[in-house]
Amino acid sequence: MLYTMRTFLVDRADVARFVELSETAIWPALEGREGRALGLWQVVMGGEERIVLITRYESLAHWQQTRSWPENRVHGANAVPWPASGREAVAARAALTRATDVIALQPLGERRPPEDTPDGMPGIYALRSFQVRPEDMAEFVRRTEDAVWPWYETQGARPLGMWRAHVAEAPRIWMLTRYADLGAWEASREVGTEPEEPAPRAKWQALRQANRNELIQGSGVRILRPISARRP
Repeated sequence: MLYTMRTFLVDRADVARFVELSETAIWPALEGREGRALGLWQVVMGGEERIVLITRYESLAHWQQTRSWPENRVHGANAVPWPASGREAVAARAALTRATDVIALQPLGERRPPEDTPDGMPGIYALRSFQVRPEDMAEFVRRTEDAVWPWYETQGARPLGMWRAHVAEAPRIWMLTRYADLGAWEASREVGTEPEEPAPRAKWQALRQANRNELIQGSGVRILRPISARRP
């Protein structure tokens, strides 16, 4: 399995039209070729105000097959043509885009983003990036899944997935987490005092003992708000 994260620089006046083209024409055409867009977000803090699109594919070869490139316009009885409405929407959306970039991501650990949010509420999302030595990557994933995420979940956060950059300029780990609002995200930055209840106390202690920070050489965060009806 492979994910891509593409960003788009779009004028604010064109964002609604960008989302409409994606949801009504481009995504259905993509799903006809077995791809799946997870959602669209807009960066509101921590970076340039861009649109972020995360999409799931089976592989890099599958990603290439979904492109509307001339070499992908195969013929024959079993061919799945890119529909005209999809091609037109791709061209229209490209006309709204001032700049774009894309990286390929391979999932880490066991958790994968659901295709739709369980509670239907927009919330906000934290897209974090980490610089970790290659020899520490497996341990970083283990501590995250065993100690960090269980504690976050006691605070109402919903960790969605973790990936490593597969085709990108920087070899980073990426992580996406949903929070109810910015206040909930801000509160999660402080571990606080040891809880009195046994269950959260055990997770608090596991978090402190894990000390994941010792594996991190650098990190960053972008706060995203969802702008599509579809979101994990």
